[in-house]
Amino acid sequence: MVSANAARCAGEQAAPAYWDMHDILFNRPREWSNNNATREFIRYAEEIGLDVDDFTTCVEEERYFEQIQSNFEYGMSKGVSSTPYFFVNEQPLVGAQPTNVFNEAIATVLAGGKLANAVPDAPPPQPTPITIADEGAAAVLGSNDAPYTIVEFTNYGCERCAEQAINTLPTVQDYLISPGQIRYVIKDLPGESPESQIAAVAARCAGEQDADAYWQMHKSLFRTQADWLESNDAESMFMDLADELALDAVAFADCVGSGQFDAELQANVMEANELDIPGYPHFVIEGQSLSGVKPNALAIVLKLPMDVPRDTGAFAMGDPDAPITIIEYTDYQCPFCTRHFVETLPLLKENFIDTGKVYYVVKDFPLTNIHPQATKAGEAARCAGEQDAYMPMHDAIFAGQAAWSGNPDAANLFIGYAADLGLDKEAFSECLNSGRLETAVLDNMNEGASFGVTGTPAFFINGILVSGALPYDSFEQGLNNMLAELE
Repeated sequence: MVSANAARCAGEQAAPAYWDMHDILFNRPREWSNNNATREFIRYAEEIGLDVDDFTTCVEEERYFEQIQSNFEYGMSKGVSSTPYFFVNEQPLVGAQPTNVFNEAIATVLAGGKLANAVPDAPPPQPTPITIADEGAAAVLGSNDAPYTIVEFTNYGCERCAEQAINTLPTVQDYLISPGQIRYVIKDLPGESPESQIAAVAARCAGEQDADAYWQMHKSLFRTQADWLESNDAESMFMDLADELALDAVAFADCVGSGQFDAELQANVMEANELDIPGYPHFVIEGQSLSGVKPNALAIVLKLPMDVPRDTGAFAMGDPDAPITIIEYTDYQCPFCTRHFVETLPLLKENFIDTGKVYYVVKDFPLTNIHPQATKAGEAARCAGEQDAYMPMHDAIFAGQAAWSGNPDAANLFIGYAADLGLDKEAFSECLNSGRLETAVLDNMNEGASFGVTGTPAFFINGILVSGALPYDSFEQGLNNMLAELE
């Protein structure tokens, strides 16, 4: 709030000055967040040629706080649950979008159209023809009548490809392929490794004997990837896998050595080169290119349930055997997380957690670029947790957010909270000042990012990502529907 007030105080002197201050605040957040904010704001005012005395008076008397709070409340009333959040002629456009998205959104609105995220219940867009033919494909899963097609370029020697095949593809099959929504095509991009090239041939040769055998060999090759990559005789190991799958050993061996798939593999490689595919796995979804180099890339795009670990959190409450698990990634300096803490979490606890329906895990996701005290706040809660007081400190930190947010002396305020809670102040101070729990906080943040978390609060409800500080009614309806489906 103090930074927003500074920008408005600059704009009071001249409209361009608002934007000058706006840009400085975004470009140099570490300067004013970690130091005396007012002093830094005054220095910025001098840089851009403002009347420093007038500016200082405006900042110190918090002249625009009431208007800023009014903006915040109005935004929440319009459904704003995260930032940045835009309205284009009253139609919402959510998130930090690239310029081309804004251009398209403006053009759509000028033409009288509706933005996609302005109509939450609108049907999905009609599929567009893909640019990749089936020729040379290793295998296909799903109905030819499915409305959408995904083409995956894979490499049997690629670790991320193994994660995709073992962890993500079965979920895609359960949620999208089997219900007839997706047709899934595999093509090979074996690279320079001779072992990976033979592995691609081995999978195709298994498929020669039986279509299901391709997928069994596909998974077996990825499951044993580390073994055959380190082996001096990968081909013999592939023969053993064929034997485990009860394939005709002679026919399999003849196929592997025949070179019959060399042309198809080369065609796959040439196709990938034409598409300028930078690595693997790589996906083409209805003509749109998606790199799978980052973890869970396909699952994130398709909004599939993901296997987010439950045992890496800062705190958990409820019955571990409850039918629903909610994992929250939170930022103690985030106003929307505070909103969730005040308005929603108490009702979730009363009606779902305490009744054995939900197991609730809290994890850290400090937005360090804009919330420099959030990491230390996460540490403080964990330090209190070492004295069995995680939630009391969690509650105190959120309740006192206005006092410590933006305050370079936040750590001492947290120590004061510990004293107020009756904790061993010396032990708490040692824990907090040592920074020994910072790694755990940042590990949570990196973990969340790997599952598609980009803002807070973010929730995984039985593995499904739900973003933003949703009202309790939305949680209640969704959880009750999920419980009914699980019965």
